[in-house]
Amino acid sequence: SDPQTPEELLHELQVHQAELEMQNEELRQAQAELESAQTRYIDLFEMAPVGYLILNEKGHILEANHTAAGLLGEAKDALAKQPLTRFIMPADQDIFYIHRKQLMESSAAQVCELRMLRAAGEPFWARLESSAAQDTDGAQQWRIVMIDITMRKAMSEKLLEDENRYHELFNHISSGVAVYEAVENGRDFIFKDFNSAAEKIEKTPRQKVIGRKVTEVFPG
Repeated sequence: SDPQTPEELLHELQVHQAELEMQNEELRQAQAELESAQTRYIDLFEMAPVGYLILNEKGHILEANHTAAGLLGEAKDALAKQPLTRFIMPADQDIFYIHRKQLMESSAAQVCELRMLRAAGEPFWARLESSAAQDTDGAQQWRIVMIDITMRKAMSEKLLEDENRYHELFNHISSGVAVYEAVENGRDFIFKDFNSAAEKIEKTPRQKVIGRKVTEVFPG
């Protein structure tokens, strides 16, 4: 082929330069979008209302967000490389051991509830939702969502306490009491509960009443 003239070479170089400038602009835009996405991720990770923890395969903390650090009562930097078990009550270590074993044996996410220790303060109930992952080098990691459920546990215990107190009163009151559920649009009722006094008054054992219709137990 004929050698290119200086003008042709200059034109080709100008075309290449334009292509390189376009590629550089695309790279700058991609870099800006990546930095923006990274900033959004960091904001989401740090300011989430739940604790986020990333652990290595030995169970040592690699990363913790602001909420997790607050729940554990430690500065974020102080949490690095510490085993999570340090913040779990001794009586609940077995719960975490089983949780970790199930996570290692299954690819499915695992959930447990246990008591955790703050660096300074009262223990708190936490719900741990864990999943397995890998870092960029292929090393095993755990990703854990930590939620403070102390209030929920307290309410559950209060509800159970109230329920036990109700049953205690229900079973020891001198008056006969039955609890019914309406069926057939109110044409009949099913026994849901029957106290001791009602058993004596009706001369009918509780186990023969519960779950049956009133018209079956007492025809007419």
